[in-house]
Amino acid sequence: MKLSYRLSSLVRKSIVSSPDTFRKAIMAVWPEADGRSRQISALRADQDAWVVCESHGHDGWNASIQVVQYNCCTGLLLVDSRPLGKLPKPPEHTAVLSELFGDQALLTRPSDMPGMDYTLTVRPKGYRIDVAYDSGSIVIRAIKGQQWLQYIQRNVFRSETSWDLPGPLLDGCLHWLDLRSGKVFISYAADIWNISHRNWTINTHQKTCSRPGSFGNDRIVDTYSPLFNRVARIFHGFETRPNLLVFQPPSKHLQVEIKRLQLLFYVNARQLLESPQLGSEIDLDQDVGTWYGLESKLVFRNPRDPQQRSILIPMGPLETKRERDNLVVRITPNGDYAKFVINKHLGRIESTPEQLLLYMKAQLHAYTSSIFPDPLTGRTGTEEALQWLSSGACQPWSPLRVGSTNVLARIAQLTPRHEYYPADLKVMKTDHWSENLTESVQHERFRPLVEQIMAISAELQTFALID
Repeated sequence: MKLSYRLSSLVRKSIVSSPDTFRKAIMAVWPEADGRSRQISALRADQDAWVVCESHGHDGWNASIQVVQYNCCTGLLLVDSRPLGKLPKPPEHTAVLSELFGDQALLTRPSDMPGMDYTLTVRPKGYRIDVAYDSGSIVIRAIKGQQWLQYIQRNVFRSETSWDLPGPLLDGCLHWLDLRSGKVFISYAADIWNISHRNWTINTHQKTCSRPGSFGNDRIVDTYSPLFNRVARIFHGFETRPNLLVFQPPSKHLQVEIKRLQLLFYVNARQLLESPQLGSEIDLDQDVGTWYGLESKLVFRNPRDPQQRSILIPMGPLETKRERDNLVVRITPNGDYAKFVINKHLGRIESTPEQLLLYMKAQLHAYTSSIFPDPLTGRTGTEEALQWLSSGACQPWSPLRVGSTNVLARIAQLTPRHEYYPADLKVMKTDHWSENLTESVQHERFRPLVEQIMAISAELQTFALID
């Protein structure tokens, strides 16, 4: 410290005599805007060990002047009387900053960009980041070369009831407004700073959203358009509207992407939506001869053999709603789906021999049962469900997982509740039938069969613990 004090006078004289050297020295902690050198003027020695000057910068539109103070003794650098420090994180903006930069402590220096408060010392993928807080909102700008971008929060594009962009371009995505061109670039959370026109881009002047392809641009179908509504009706019950991405390639037919299911559909020569992943097309005939009242299903057929038909069902929780003498069954889409095959020759619905799928099949038969036999099976849904639950295929061969036990618990709820009195003698009883379910789906045998399956699973769990 003594040496610094003794040399401070010499250092001050050297700085005053060489402004450009001083400019280059402070660049180590206060970088300049890309391609725009900072100009130093009015450089002078001030009282004690201080050197004071004016810094002239330019953000591409406006010039800015900042007062720079440097203490030759302590090495303290002040810009507009503020030292370098940490970016304050108000609670309401923590989520945004964490999504962009993680949980790291963000070091800052005063920004020389008009209207901005802080410049981050971190430069992700070479982007200079400036931050400002204004009337409860946060403004984040990213600058690199000719790119002058401003971050737009995704809630700008949607409300509780409407979406200006499809869900796959909102969730897991970030949006950057190019202040020069007016375009909005969409980047993905997995690679936030890959901000490029090669991704989906919104042209605010043409009111389009597109991405470059091999033969032209793919264009997003407006989420408010009749065409999008028509597509959404086809997938209604199987997948929610916000998760549908409908776009028009330049030289192909319309395509529909369901990203979270890893499924793609395109309009084939028969004007039907076909999926290359499934090797099937959506059947115009959605009647499968069973599961009447189930709204959450999508029936497919093999384009080369229309007699080969299958059903896709979401794997979320089951919900029911009674409408007079009918029971409407819905399954909440959750990002997973089950596939069932329609076997007309054997008169049944088939699946792979997985415990969860077998129990789901029994559950759907049980909850869609009526007093009339189903055309496919020749039995009522209750009879078909009881037959499957009694079969060897539904007996556990390993301890049941949570998904299977949840399905079985819903099946057990179809057995009416009995109340005995006196409770210890069981001389008389009262049966409590659920008013939320139709009488045709409720049956005495469901709970005993489920309890039998659960007992076997418990025994298998004992052996699993021993192993």
